[in-house]
Amino acid sequence: MSEADNQKSNPPVKTPAWDTLLVNINVATMADAQSYGIIENGAIGMKAGRIIGLGAMNELPDIPDKLAVDVIDCGNIWATPGLIDCYSHVVSVTATTNEQSLALSIRWLAALLKEGVTTVASLVTADLTTDEKVAIAQLARRLEDNYPLYVYTDILDTQLLLLPDAAEKEIKEMVAAKKVGVLLPARYYTNKALALPPLALLREHKAAFAIASDCDPLSSPPSSLLPLLNMACQLLGLTAVEALHGLTSLAARAIGIADDIGTISYGKVADIALWDIDHPADLSSHLGGNPCLGVFKAGTLYKVKD
Repeated sequence: MSEADNQKSNPPVKTPAWDTLLVNINVATMADAQSYGIIENGAIGMKAGRIIGLGAMNELPDIPDKLAVDVIDCGNIWATPGLIDCYSHVVSVTATTNEQSLALSIRWLAALLKEGVTTVASLVTADLTTDEKVAIAQLARRLEDNYPLYVYTDILDTQLLLLPDAAEKEIKEMVAAKKVGVLLPARYYTNKALALPPLALLREHKAAFAIASDCDPLSSPPSSLLPLLNMACQLLGLTAVEALHGLTSLAARAIGIADDIGTISYGKVADIALWDIDHPADLSSHLGGNPCLGVFKAGTLYKVKD
């Protein structure tokens, strides 16, 4: 047999295209601003922590076992982008100097992880000293080292807290500045006297608006994001699609990191939440219970339920 014949009969082994391939999974990509961006019976390929394959199962270029080192049959569960809390106070000056406060922050982050949260923004007020800001940043890195969540403390000027009395002029200025308004549903739950936010004006001017917890482990109790989806719909009048965008794609924009996370899209970081639900709308229609099965953080799976 010639060398050419030998090469034909023993072709070189191809390196799998992906580290991990999720198959038989329904995907709410959140990549379309007006919808869930659903892919039914889909597949997601991940390599080096990023999404480099996405589409329907029948579009796969080969059988799954030849495409990835690790193939996971998801049994038709749902995937969304990892949830994002874009406005909180989980890292505080007090926590940097008080181990009890730090323990509260850690407990809060652990609870969020179990609900599909992969990114948290902890706002740092402008009146802090340089040393205090450095201490907070160091604590954020310490928290990231122990939990598979990003904790952002250096937030760009990309968001604006939407107050109930926001005027049309403010909304127009926000849109012109390409900022994202942030709604805090838990405030309306705990303070029934608050006027509702100007949702009609926000929609009329095509404003981008996210939702967030405003959680401070020391003083503000919301330590769960899933009920906020229901509150945003029931109390504020958001649609289920708007609410989920508010914790994914638009929350990423509010932090200034939408190029990397917030949607399940080709090239983005593989931050993905897995859900035992029948449809993404279930996440906002239920109040109580936790259907999260686990999250992928930068392509690594962390199970939150056995």
